[in-house]
Amino acid sequence: MKKLMPVIFILLCFSAKSQSSDTIKVNTDSVYAKPDTEAQFQGGEKKWNEYIKKTIEANIKTLIDDPQNNGVCTVNFIVDRDGSILAAVPENMQGSELARIFVQSILKGPKWIPAKANGVPVKSLRKQKLTFRYN
Repeated sequence: MKKLMPVIFILLCFSAKSQSSDTIKVNTDSVYAKPDTEAQFQGGEKKWNEYIKKTIEANIKTLIDDPQNNGVCTVNFIVDRDGSILAAVPENMQGSELARIFVQSILKGPKWIPAKANGVPVKSLRKQKLTFRYN
């Protein structure tokens, strides 16, 4: 039994060394729900809020005419590796003008700073809520 111990120890050391030199591969075709670094709007959250506010204000007459537009609209969208928006889908309020306008503003907006996984730009899922109330 004493002769086997050094052999086992050497194998464990060799195994640990080979694992540490491996690189972690990132699947750039997958959509990451929780990347290491989230996608960000150019200019940060303050600029994002200003952009959405402008879109809503430009369409205010359409929105106030229908009480169905009051509420919280949630949109899921995908930011591509180059920062463009691939798709945007309302999670709720489907069929409302608020959801339509919100989705269109996301799709037509400027590019984002893409998310990263292990330092590599990846596609990522974002969720955004918008509250609209008109009394």
